[in-house]
This record gives sequence, structure tokens and C-alpha cells, in this order.
Amino acid sequence: MIAGMFVPGLLALIGSMVGSSLNRRSAKEIERRWNREESLRMLRWATELAGSSDRSGAALGEAALVKLLDSSLLQPEDKPLAEAVVSAAQTWLENQPASKLANLGAIINDSEIITETED
Repeated sequence: MIAGMFVPGLLALIGSMVGSSLNRRSAKEIERRWNREESLRMLRWATELAGSSDRSGAALGEAALVKLLDSSLLQPEDKPLAEAVVSAAQTWLENQPASKLANLGAIINDSEIITETED
């Protein structure tokens, strides 16, 4: 008789533990997916800036790419893509003639951007 009273309670406890575990796993997967989407959005934004003809915007984009690459926001499977984008952006910036870039100068010093305006 006593065992008959505990069996349904035990089954309910096991069911709630399994349900809680599945819910937690689902929440972690949703958070991981959201973080990945956000980091790839930032990667796209920084890439667009790095390809800008405005020198200060291009410098800002390059600095953002470098910082994003060094941050924990990117997931391990996204790092090779980000490294390729950073390399391409740096190569593009190095190969741009000064006449093609705007009258704003930018100095990247340890990933800090200092914008100087020419008078």
C-alpha cells in the first residue's frame, strides 16, 4: 500500500527532472545560436566598415574586426572565417592609394582608434 503511494510521486519526480534537463539544454542551444547570430552580425558590420572608402571608417572596421577576433564572442567554428576577413580587410587597407581615401586620417595604435581631422 505504501509503495503504491510513492510510485506515482517518484514517476512524477523523474518526469520533472527529465523535462527540466531537456528545457535547460534547449535554453543553452537557443542562447548559443543567438550569440552566434550576434557575433556574425558584428562581423558583417565591421567588414562593411573596413571596406569603406572613408579612412576613419575603414580603420574603425579593422579595429573592430581585430577585437572581435580576440574576444570570446566568436565561437571556435567561426574563428577561421573571422581570421580570413581580418586578413582580407588589412590587405585591402594596405593597398588603397591615399587619394582614394577621404580627407580624414586614422591611426591604429594597439587597436585603439585616434581620429585626426585635417584642416
